[in-house]
Amino acid sequence: MGGSGAILLLSWGYVLLVLGWFILHRRWGDGRWQLALLAPFAPHFFWPVLMQVAVAFWLPPPLIWLGVLAVAPPLLIFGWLYADYFGRKAISVSIETEATFSLMTFNIWWQSQQRSTARIPLALGETYGAMPHIVAFQELLPQMARRVAAETAQCYPHQLFDVGEAVAARRLGVISRYALEPLDASHLQAKDFRVQLVRVHTPARPILFYNIHPRATLIVRYLREGGPLGPKVTQSFAQRRVYFEQLLTDIADRREPIV
Repeated sequence: MGGSGAILLLSWGYVLLVLGWFILHRRWGDGRWQLALLAPFAPHFFWPVLMQVAVAFWLPPPLIWLGVLAVAPPLLIFGWLYADYFGRKAISVSIETEATFSLMTFNIWWQSQQRSTARIPLALGETYGAMPHIVAFQELLPQMARRVAAETAQCYPHQLFDVGEAVAARRLGVISRYALEPLDASHLQAKDFRVQLVRVHTPARPILFYNIHPRATLIVRYLREGGPLGPKVTQSFAQRRVYFEQLLTDIADRREPIV
């Protein structure tokens, strides 16, 4: 009974941790830097639920219902947060007219070098019968940009890649079925905030398109550097806010349709 009691105690301790995080998340969101750092890892908080289910049915009869009950709060919280990501949804495909166009944005992840990744916009056409008119990429390495260009050139004849020549450069790219005109975005650029600005000449009218990739807070680098973590994270968030304010000001000053 002692072993079962300890397992049950651990299970309910996990429940209290998840509940505590969820309450803080609902109260402050990413308003506190500690919570903001946890946010990307939040989906992984729920992996122990699988172990909870297995353990619940291993417990002796007097405790089994307490074990089953411990599964409910994390499952309910997970459903509240992520239910919309599951279940098949109808995907509406834009009809090709002069007044409509479809857009796909794709953070390709800099580690990805697979041919299948480069062909994802084409795979959408094979699966759903229509490809997006414009595809924006983030975190492109030069070699992956070349692969994307080669794989998609037939369907996307207009391509602009802002990748530079550095091997480790993680940059941006836009491929389009409509003509693209590159515009200067140097006033918005920063080492940790990449912006690509293009004018898309759709059949109806030109549209400005901002392809943006802010760098995440580099918590691992801060840990390696040593010293207090809080000020570095706070400064990172504050700087990113400044970048977005500058971006919004630039958008507000434009006098044409913007995406």
